[in-house]
Amino acid sequence: MKRQESGELIYFVSGLWCQTCGSTVESMTSRSPEVEKSRLNFATKILTITPRESVDPEKVHQGILELTVPSGFALKRLESGWLHGFKQQLQEEMQRRIRPVQTAIVFFLAMWSSTFAFAGYIGGLPPEQDYLLACLTTVAGLPAVLLGVQPFARAGIRALLSGRTLTLDLFISIGAVSAASVSLIYLYQGKASTYADSAAMILAILLLAKLLDANLSHALSSRILNTVKPLQESVRVFRQESWKERPVSQIRKGERLRLEPGATVPVDGYVRGAGARVDRHLVSGETTIYDLQEGDEILAGFVAHTALEMEVSRPMGGRTIDAWAESALVSPGRDHVFSNLLKHLEQRLVQLALAGSVLVAAIRTGVTNSAEEGLEGFFVGVLIFCPCLFAGILPLARQMIALRLRRWGVLLQRPEALFDLLTIERIYLDKTGTLEGLNTHFEPLSEDPTRVQTAQNLLSNLRVHCRHPVLRGLQQAGEEARASGAPLAVREDAGQGVSADFPEGTLTVGRPEYVRRQIGASSGGPETHYPLVALDRSVVGILVSKAHFDHLAAKFLDELAEETNGGLTVEILSGDPDPEAAARYSTGKWPLIYSGDLSPEEKADRIVNPALFVGDGLNDSPALGRARVSCRIGERARDFVPVDLHILGSNLPALLRVLNYARRFVQVLKQTTALAFLYNVIAISLAAAGLFSPLGAALAMLTSFLVLLSSVSRLLF
Repeated sequence: MKRQESGELIYFVSGLWCQTCGSTVESMTSRSPEVEKSRLNFATKILTITPRESVDPEKVHQGILELTVPSGFALKRLESGWLHGFKQQLQEEMQRRIRPVQTAIVFFLAMWSSTFAFAGYIGGLPPEQDYLLACLTTVAGLPAVLLGVQPFARAGIRALLSGRTLTLDLFISIGAVSAASVSLIYLYQGKASTYADSAAMILAILLLAKLLDANLSHALSSRILNTVKPLQESVRVFRQESWKERPVSQIRKGERLRLEPGATVPVDGYVRGAGARVDRHLVSGETTIYDLQEGDEILAGFVAHTALEMEVSRPMGGRTIDAWAESALVSPGRDHVFSNLLKHLEQRLVQLALAGSVLVAAIRTGVTNSAEEGLEGFFVGVLIFCPCLFAGILPLARQMIALRLRRWGVLLQRPEALFDLLTIERIYLDKTGTLEGLNTHFEPLSEDPTRVQTAQNLLSNLRVHCRHPVLRGLQQAGEEARASGAPLAVREDAGQGVSADFPEGTLTVGRPEYVRRQIGASSGGPETHYPLVALDRSVVGILVSKAHFDHLAAKFLDELAEETNGGLTVEILSGDPDPEAAARYSTGKWPLIYSGDLSPEEKADRIVNPALFVGDGLNDSPALGRARVSCRIGERARDFVPVDLHILGSNLPALLRVLNYARRFVQVLKQTTALAFLYNVIAISLAAAGLFSPLGAALAMLTSFLVLLSSVSRLLF
């Protein structure tokens, strides 16, 4: 597969602080008459430029550089094979983000400013004490305003000057400046009035929302770094007439490697010596074991079943799976279907808010004939018309839906994908590992590799000493597991599970409700149909049997047909030439299309958007990158390329819950938007009647924020 489409220009962009900066780069580069489309992925910092037909890409490249250099953004053009150096670039760029300590300082100062202001609001104090409290409020609040407004001002001004767009960040900055100005003017005139507390607290709330939004992108960026990790950290290489253990990242073309049975091949090359046996289910989706002879090609991702020697042809950065990862990282279609609408709506809201604030200021100035009253009126208008409330709610909503889906064992890595799920017309499913189980195996859920390894060893050991049906199909214990000795005690419950005491801890395996009862937890791990595996009092993984896996896949297709009334086209895309698969998985409620013997590139070419693709292996990377919504299932290739959804533990039925939840998510957002609109209508009416003081406007803004927060909190349930 080509690493990028012919004529496309791929850039890594430096200097991005937030999503507003990303929108600025897109707007700026789209202005070129020679550019057909400009797309930037904020998590990867990759900009994809599609030139218009019959335009020389090199000419477009020079024009892009002329547009972006004055803006302060740095663009580095990426050529084929860029993935290997991408890790360091992304790590460095990930440092450019709002720091939690900055938000904490702003909150701390805003709290003290509000404390001093509250004492003044109570009243009943002599004028000199009122003035002193106003000074203390400003002393605490003004630094919070100056520190908190920086990210908004930087992004908003650059968007206006470079991208020629009005953003909420700019509006927030203007409001903060007006609050600071009117506070200083009043104190200079000897008036016991200040609005630094209101501005500081509003900035603190919005800064927290911006931090949460940035953390979501940062988390995805961190997962993307796994894309360029080797499949194993080190390998034995023949150097200086002897075999030496060296990091895979240091392996060069032409060197000889030696791999032991069970190792995953980390680079591409050719078999040397007597040959070898491998399986390639991660790369091709096929579960068959192949006998390779000397000179046969071997790819990164193959699993060795015998010891083998190989000569490297493509080291890290040039591997076949690296090409798949590159194509996924630069793939189109990652913006959700409403992204352009929301960008347009943001600009209109800012224009409306600015116009409303200026109108309030003009009315105040005309009535009182005072410039100070006009400036105060502008700040009141900022509070009343501020559309950033809803913008501040959105990051919180994203966090809530991520928490809700995690309870079902689903990691949501692109929250906007829930919008896209409402528009899909086709669902594409990989077969091997997605609809069809490979064998009975343990899938870890814990992030602690030591606990996972201990649980695997004890589980394998327990298989030798216990014949409970829940353990049926597991491999016999290896030498490492046997070394731990027999369990000290075994307790079996028919139809439920088994619990065993080892020197390393207590291992419990069985039905989810049985395991949770045994470890004394009302909940633990994701909601799943598979048996849970717990070590002591925490769930560390699940036990996936092939029979149960296949049964749930068939049940999923049945329920999917009922849920959508046959309104979706479902196609199985597989590397296996299995013509009976369609009949085996057919629900009888709709025609099920099966396409087999497909290469990874052919799978991707079959995707017709808007579509959802569900896969589990390395070979699914191009198709995952092509589909509008991508979903990975299981742990076989976890984090290899970024996806929208990751279903832990191969629990395919959880996808039905996500499809239903997407509809509820959009419904709640629509209702919250209606509440925000109603607030603005009421606020405009009261402001026009002159019934809003700055304090009243601040309280109204806080109240509306709490109402909107309560509305989106329904997403947690």
